[in-house]
Amino acid sequence: MKDYYQILGVPENADEETIKKAFRELAKKYHPDVPGGDADKFKEILEAYRVLSDKKLRAEYDTQRRWQTKTGFDIPGFDFDFFRDFEEYFKDFVFDFEDIFGTYERKKTKRNLDIYLNLEISLKEYYEGTKKEIRYLREKKCSYCQGTGSENKKKVICKNCQGKGKIITSSSILESIFFNQLKTCPVCRGEGYIPEKLCSFCHGAGYLKVEEKVNIEIPPKSRHSQIILKNMGNEADLKTGDLIININIRIEKPFSISNKKDLVYEYKINILDVLLKDEIEIPFFGKKIYIKNPPEGDIIKFSNLGLYGGDLLIKLNFQFPKLTKKQKDDLKKFLGENLI
Repeated sequence: MKDYYQILGVPENADEETIKKAFRELAKKYHPDVPGGDADKFKEILEAYRVLSDKKLRAEYDTQRRWQTKTGFDIPGFDFDFFRDFEEYFKDFVFDFEDIFGTYERKKTKRNLDIYLNLEISLKEYYEGTKKEIRYLREKKCSYCQGTGSENKKKVICKNCQGKGKIITSSSILESIFFNQLKTCPVCRGEGYIPEKLCSFCHGAGYLKVEEKVNIEIPPKSRHSQIILKNMGNEADLKTGDLIININIRIEKPFSISNKKDLVYEYKINILDVLLKDEIEIPFFGKKIYIKNPPEGDIIKFSNLGLYGGDLLIKLNFQFPKLTKKQKDDLKKFLGENLI
């Protein structure tokens, strides 16, 4: 048998007010709509309160609990049949949700005015630098209504949420437990106020969407994967967001990435070049890298030549050339003379 007193954290001789107070505190903590809420725990708390707040049910429960006449306690009409009319019971019998969650629901929703864009560049553009023209849509404050959305620049309290910015909607879990949810008011978008008379230009939005163009320059081998342009984001009231551009580097063969910053370069080289040349010349985005006596398969490291301060790792793959019959005969003759 469940110990309802223990669930609510009250003594067996607790009066009605103590039980109600304990329930309200636990409901604040475990209600499914609040951060850290627990639907199963909330249901258990409701069950305990349903019994202990009803004098008749509590007396029957105390008797069964005292004599342990059953392994469990059956609440008349509670075995999920009870929850058919639970919404009305919840409103009339339990508590006023606005009273408990008043502070929580009045918290205004803050809009993120920043605009995020992704820009892809090639490895060549990263190492040699590049310039790009960016076009994007931006919310600019309506100059006619000064961003108020109102023809006369006046706002009134939103009737849909009574100025709270949030509305309470009823929903259920498991089709049995009904509870209230706090949602951003769709009419005022969480602001709590709406235009007294809709602006004829922006139709009450307070902003107009316009296309912007900005030229950016990415320096060679930049150590930053993000470019932030201040006050180039969306506008609202007296605030303006930023334009944040995330740089994505396109990696194609024979290159690959290791440890997020190290650039792996698998370079194919003719074995004859290795045998006949004292130094191997490897082209690398407008520059040349020189390697002496390179070992096959080993990775040769060049510090700070990778991405964003990482390293360049060159792996040589020896390629054997196709020889004509005469070249093969000459090579055999050469090897024969030098092996004697």
